[in-house]
Amino acid sequence: GLARIQENGRFGLEFIRRDVRMAGFWECYRDADLTNHISPGSANYIDFDAVHITGTNGLEHNEPDEPDEPDSITFLGAGRNVGTLSSDMTAPDSALNVSSTDDFAIEEAVLISDCETADIFRVTAVDHPANEITTDELSKAYAAGSRLYRVQQTTFCIAEFADPAQRSLRQLVNPISGQTCGKEHGDDLVEGIENMQILMGEDTDADSEGAGGD
Repeated sequence: GLARIQENGRFGLEFIRRDVRMAGFWECYRDADLTNHISPGSANYIDFDAVHITGTNGLEHNEPDEPDEPDSITFLGAGRNVGTLSSDMTAPDSALNVSSTDDFAIEEAVLISDCETADIFRVTAVDHPANEITTDELSKAYAAGSRLYRVQQTTFCIAEFADPAQRSLRQLVNPISGQTCGKEHGDDLVEGIENMQILMGEDTDADSEGAGGD
C-alpha cells in the first residue's frame, strides 16, 4: 500500500511538472509581439494574454471527519510543436502551407512565431491533401520556417473518482465556456490522490530578469 501511494504521488507530480515548465512559453523570444486573434465572444475563448500561472486556494478544516478541500492550479502557454511553415505566406490572410496537417483540428488554438512576432489564431479549415490550414487574417505574412505550436490552458485539480469512495488527480485542457475542472469536466490521471496543497512564490526582484530573485 505504501509503495502504491508513493508511485501515485510520483505520477501526479510528473504530469504537473511537464505543464509547469511550459507555462508562459510563447516560443523562442519572451518579448516578441504577441497578437491574439481569437474573439472573446467565441465559446472556446481563453484569455491567452492573462497570467500564465493561477490557482485556487482550498479550505483547511481541523476536524478529522472533515477533510481539507484541495487547491487547484492552472497553466497557460504554448505546448507541443505541431508543425512548421513549408513556404512563405503570400499575404497575412493566405492559407498556411505546413509540414504536416496530422496534428491540426478545426477550432483549436495555435501559435505561429518567427521569434520576432507571434500570432494566436483559430484554425478554420484543414486541407489534408494539400497540407494547408486556413485561419483569419494574421498580423503579417510569415516566412517559411516559422514554427507552430498548440496553445493550451491546463488545470489540475482533485475531484471524485469513478469510485465515489476515493478522489483522483484530474486534468482539464482548454475548457469551453462555463467548464471548470472537477467531477463533471476533465480527465482522471491518477486515482487515490486525496489532496493537493500548492505554495506559490513570486519573483519581485526587478533586476533578476525573471530568474531567481527574492
